[in-house]
Amino acid sequence: MIEQLKKFLADREAQLEQAGELLAAEPIPELTEELFSLFEKTGNRLQYEAVYFKRRKYLSVFALLSMRYGRKQDFRQLEAVITEICKETCWALPAHVGDRSNPDWKITVDLFAAETAFALAEIIGRLAGKLSPSVCERAKQEVFRRVLTPYINSDPPYAWWETSEMNWNAVCCGSIGGAALWFMREPELKPLLLRVCGSLSHYLDGFCEDGVCLEGLGYYTYGMSFYTAFADLLTIYAQKQADPELQQSANALLAAPKMEQIALFMQKCFVAGGRTLSFSDGSSQDTFRMGLAAYLAMRYPAVQFPDFSMAADLESDPCYRYLILSRDFFFTEAYLAQLSHTVSENGAEEEIETQKIHGTQVVLPKAQWSVCTSAGGSVLAVKSGHNGEPHNHNDTGSFLWLADGQELLTDLGAGEYTKDYFGENRYTILCCRSKGHNVPLIDGKEQKAGASYGASFFETDGRGTVRVEFADAYGLEAEGKILRTVSFDLETGEWQVWDEFTLPQTAAVTENLISRYPCTAEPDGFTIHAPRGDYRIRCEAGTHFRVEPDLHRDHAGTSLPVWRMQWEVLGFHQIFTWKQLDFSAGMVK
Repeated sequence: MIEQLKKFLADREAQLEQAGELLAAEPIPELTEELFSLFEKTGNRLQYEAVYFKRRKYLSVFALLSMRYGRKQDFRQLEAVITEICKETCWALPAHVGDRSNPDWKITVDLFAAETAFALAEIIGRLAGKLSPSVCERAKQEVFRRVLTPYINSDPPYAWWETSEMNWNAVCCGSIGGAALWFMREPELKPLLLRVCGSLSHYLDGFCEDGVCLEGLGYYTYGMSFYTAFADLLTIYAQKQADPELQQSANALLAAPKMEQIALFMQKCFVAGGRTLSFSDGSSQDTFRMGLAAYLAMRYPAVQFPDFSMAADLESDPCYRYLILSRDFFFTEAYLAQLSHTVSENGAEEEIETQKIHGTQVVLPKAQWSVCTSAGGSVLAVKSGHNGEPHNHNDTGSFLWLADGQELLTDLGAGEYTKDYFGENRYTILCCRSKGHNVPLIDGKEQKAGASYGASFFETDGRGTVRVEFADAYGLEAEGKILRTVSFDLETGEWQVWDEFTLPQTAAVTENLISRYPCTAEPDGFTIHAPRGDYRIRCEAGTHFRVEPDLHRDHAGTSLPVWRMQWEVLGFHQIFTWKQLDFSAGMVK
């Protein structure tokens, strides 16, 4: 583990150096009113954000190079980008500003305004005396004007995020608290810190008792990175001040009853083949932040590292967040020092294994997730829950299936973030609607959005079997039942799914499956044509087998082909069985 961590740090330093060389040869891109107004005019976020985040990349790269090497050329580049950021009209993103008829729209504290405030405050704090005093003073003035002062002068809550149960809380409050620790002094500082700690308790309320973040792995990493970074800074400050109240508040952040389960969530999202669960606005090819994993591992011994090949690098975060990138160095180095100290004390390194994920059923009952992985690496993951979750998709009862490292039946995860994506048209977008998930349609109708539409029953046996009753997700007017039973062999990876429908005689049921790989219809089912072979789906009790090609616009704005497999259900019961993958289908009247 020690050598692996050293290699990780060396690789990231080399990448940082290379990025610095490339950026130094380019001018800092400009943010313009034309780019800002695109969201208002077209709903497009990506063009403005591409420039905004490129500027944050300059900030993060030259800040970390300056901290690590203290070279004059890095300081000059850093001063230039700080000056440019201080000139920006607004630190918030257009999508978060809202109505610009409000005369105060330029002072909007969103995720990115708060992140920018923290980044500038810590960079100046860590490089005190090494940067131009005028640049430092200007940055401090802007941090107060744009973020700290509006927050301090407000009656709680400043905005909805201050008491929310999702990542906005941790990012905004953690950033504000962190910036205050670098820039403020007593007696004004303590009340702000206690206010932030009170708000962060709401963030933890958003986690299930089993530690699940319903927003998915990416948002878990985002929120917990800011949560732990603030907790770390507050712990150091409280100890230095010897203030019992602050020490108690700092301890409470990391000693909350479900914090250990929250710390273990990350490793449960990684499955065989380096894939990750893509429920909600997640990704099937996500990575983990080494700094966050290291910080959690220092405090919770049961934390296991995913395979190091899955560790994020500089380019993994398209927003180039200074806090996250810096903790990949700071927290990883602290953990390495801890391990090295243990070796010097004991004379040998204690073996720390990365997680073992084969031949298991991981059940997260509060979130209603089941993740089965066979000894050979096949994966079947079932999601129940309801349709009012954070970053919700209408996907109650859906499942995904991987074999040979390929996601054959998929959950598409996040789409491109546009005005429509977070507006009234959200569930017309493929990845958010039921047609983009492996769930049936009832009389051609999809599931409905809202917390009242979801599963009424979820049960597992811990040995590979899951049962979900999810008729309520469709808001059926007449009383009905849709019971899905999944049985997975943890040794062989073979599985069966039984769908039982109790519906009016006139009801029509259409089964719906989705894949990222080309599919063809057969007389009794389908064939999925994946890179590592063809996978046959047989349906014994169905008719009108058809494949409908579609497009999924992913989070980066790229249009990707996907294929929906549909057929009409016949008979009085429905059973899916898999060896390659066998389906038989029917309906209970």
